[in-house]
Amino acid sequence: MKLCWLFICLSFLLRGQQIVSDSLFEQAKQHAAKKEYQRAISVTRRLIAAEPANEDFRLYLGQLHGWNRQYKKALTLIDSVLKKEPLRKDAVHARANVLLWQGDFLALKNYVSGIENPDDELLLLLGLAYEGLVDYKNALKSYNLVLTRDPANERVRAALREASVKAASNRISLQHFTDVFTRGQEGVWNLSALEYWRRLRRVVFIGRVNYATRYGVAALQAETDWYVTLKKSSLYVNYAFAREPLIFPNHRIAADYTRQLPGGWEAGAGFRYLFFENRSLPLFTANIGKYYRNWWFNLRSFYSFDNGRFTQAYLLNSRYHLKAPLSYLELVTAAGLSPDQATVDNLLLDGPERGLPNYLAQINWQQRIGAKLYARLSTGWQFEQLSRERQRTRLILSAGITCLF
Repeated sequence: MKLCWLFICLSFLLRGQQIVSDSLFEQAKQHAAKKEYQRAISVTRRLIAAEPANEDFRLYLGQLHGWNRQYKKALTLIDSVLKKEPLRKDAVHARANVLLWQGDFLALKNYVSGIENPDDELLLLLGLAYEGLVDYKNALKSYNLVLTRDPANERVRAALREASVKAASNRISLQHFTDVFTRGQEGVWNLSALEYWRRLRRVVFIGRVNYATRYGVAALQAETDWYVTLKKSSLYVNYAFAREPLIFPNHRIAADYTRQLPGGWEAGAGFRYLFFENRSLPLFTANIGKYYRNWWFNLRSFYSFDNGRFTQAYLLNSRYHLKAPLSYLELVTAAGLSPDQATVDNLLLDGPERGLPNYLAQINWQQRIGAKLYARLSTGWQFEQLSRERQRTRLILSAGITCLF
C-alpha cells in the first residue's frame, strides 16, 4: 500500500514539473517572438537547470544565443547537442544557420559539404555560403539542385533569381544628367556617362567615359574604378584623367578602405586628391554605414585644409532595397561640396567659394524592367552660394539604363 501511495505521489510531482516546464518553455518562446532574447535566455537557463538531460532546451538556448548575435555561445551549445546526437536534423540546421548569421561563409560551405545527402534547407544555405564567397557559379548549382527536387520552392527560386543577377560578370550602363538653372544663372548643363562594369571574382573593374558641356565648353574625362572584396572589408581605388580643367580636374586619385563591423555596421576612411591646372587639392574622407532590414544608411564626411582654410562637407545616403535584385529607392542629402557628386561644379571646388553654404537633396530610383535590364531615374535640387552677394539654384534631372550579361 505504501509503495502504491509513493508511486502516485511521484506521478503527481513529475506531472506538476512537466506542466511547469511546458509553461516556462512557452514563456521563453513568447519572449523570443518579441525579440526579447535576453529574457528568453534567462527562462531557458532555468529550464535546463531543472532538466539538465533535456537536449531540446539546450538546443533552443543555442538558437536564442544565435538570434541574439552571441554566435560563439550558440555554437558551443549546439555542438554539445550534436556530440550526443550527431544526426539530429534540427541541430544540424541550427548550426548551419549560426555560421551564416556570423558571416563565416567558408566554415558554412565546409560544414554543409561534409554532410552526406544534404536536404533542401542545407542546400539553400550552401548556396548562400557560395554567394558570400562570391562564387556564384556553385551557388546557382546548389539552387538548381533543390529545384530539381522541389520545383515549387519559392524561397530557392527567389534566391536563384537574385544570384543570377549577381552572377552576371558584365554590365554596360548609359546615364545622362541635365542641370536646369532656376536662379542666379542661365543655360543648361549636360553630362553623359558611358560605363563598362566587369566582375573578376573578388575584384570589380569599372571603366567610364564622361562627356560634359558647361560654361560654353565641352570636355571628356576617362575614369576607372576598382573594388576589391576582402573577408570582412573592401577596398576602393579610383583614377580619372581630363584635359579641360574648367569642367573636370586634370587628374583625380581616390581611395577608400571600409570595414564590416558587428550588428550590421560598417566604417571606413580614405582620401581624394584633385589636380587642377595650377594647383592640387587634397581631401580626407570618413564614413559610417548601417544595414537595417531592407535599408542601408551611410554618412560620409569630407575634410580639407588648404591655404589656411578648413572646409568640410557631409553626404547622407538613405537607400531602401526593393524586392527585385539591384533595385532601390534612395534619398541623398548633402551639405557642402562633395567631390564624389557627379554634377559638382569644379570651379567652386577649386575656388575660394568652396567654404560657402551649399546644399543638395536628390531622389534616385533604380528598377528592373527586364530579366537583365535596369532603368534609373533621379531628380534633385541644389542651392549654391557663389559669393556673399550671389546665389544660384538648379534642378538636376537624370535618366539611365543598365544591361547585364
